[in-house]
Amino acid sequence: LPESTQMCLFSATMPPAIRKIANSFLKEPEHIKIAAVKKAKANITQYAWKVSGITKMTALERIAEIVDYDAMIIFVRTRNDTVDVAEKLERAGYPALALNGDMNQAQRERCIEQMKSGKSSILVATDVVARGLDIPLLPHVINFELPNISEDYVHRIGRTGRAGASGEAISLVSADETTFLRDIE
Repeated sequence: LPESTQMCLFSATMPPAIRKIANSFLKEPEHIKIAAVKKAKANITQYAWKVSGITKMTALERIAEIVDYDAMIIFVRTRNDTVDVAEKLERAGYPALALNGDMNQAQRERCIEQMKSGKSSILVATDVVARGLDIPLLPHVINFELPNISEDYVHRIGRTGRAGASGEAISLVSADETTFLRDIE
């Protein structure tokens, strides 16, 4: 590139790996940090159900039976799990949509619109596509599988309890996920 080229790097976070890239490719980089806006704390009640003796799918169906919800997002780890869990919920009589990275933008937008309009009440999604989702007044987030990284948990449950509303986050925890649960706690 010409010497007169101006190059900028924007990142919501600045972990060491990103700083290394900036220092490698930018000349005399300046780090500009914008002060966070103080917001009211989200009103999110968090539950962990240590699932043993039944499958997580059975636990999920029981939650769908007894919890009063207009909409909920169920988080899973993989693209295949979004389809698998959504199909199982559909077969059990619960209107569910899968949202994953294999879908094009138009398909994703259609899913979100169906949620917002009330045509569907359950969205099964991965962390990647759910970041930045804004479905107003979403009362429930279900962690079908706990994330490996506790920061991802915060992003997941942050989909509920928005705009002054309260929300619930329910995590289904299997025996092999107790380490993840301790990290989150």
